[in-house]
Amino acid sequence: MNLTALVDLALAITAVEALIVYAWWQLSREGPAPLDWMPNLAAGVLLMVALRLVSVDASLAWVVLCLSSSGVAHGFDLVRRWPRRRAARAPLRAPTS
Repeated sequence: MNLTALVDLALAITAVEALIVYAWWQLSREGPAPLDWMPNLAAGVLLMVALRLVSVDASLAWVVLCLSSSGVAHGFDLVRRWPRRRAARAPLRAPTS
């Protein structure tokens, strides 16, 4: 099995897994909500697509686009998960006299 076929297989398995997890959540509302796992999944899929593009000698611009997009998805995931300070979450109150 060559690298391209291996990456295609990994992408297919990932797509099936995502569909199953999403369908399970839609039907039962159990497990992680899609917004909790989709950015992480997107980052990983974009890395696999970049690897696949390299394996078929695609334009470097497409590889850079995939890697950059993966970084954005990863950053979004981190920002969502990063704990916020309690003071930042407190609602603003009008000063009382």
